[in-house]
Amino acid sequence: MYVLPWHGGIPVAEVEDEYIQETLQGMNVSSVFEVQGDDYYRFKAEIETKESIRDYLDTDEQKVIEQFERWWDKYRVSLHQLDDELQQVEQMMNNYLLELGHE
Repeated sequence: MYVLPWHGGIPVAEVEDEYIQETLQGMNVSSVFEVQGDDYYRFKAEIETKESIRDYLDTDEQKVIEQFERWWDKYRVSLHQLDDELQQVEQMMNNYLLELGHE
């Protein structure tokens, strides 16, 4: 079975973007992110909800909090979870095709 090659997270290049850095006011993102490979960050495992992000930030600045919440909304879905769901759908489709006499 084909496994999708997804290894993503929050792209380091996106976090280091000049506009984003202005928003973050030069803060160290390691209070919220862990390094995942060379090109990506991921949310620390102990951050389980979007609402808990602010507990890990060293700021009350709303623009900064909103940026991390946007990253949560955009990237938090586990790519492994998506891959698992895709495999389930693919298996269902294969079963339907077999029932119809296609192999």
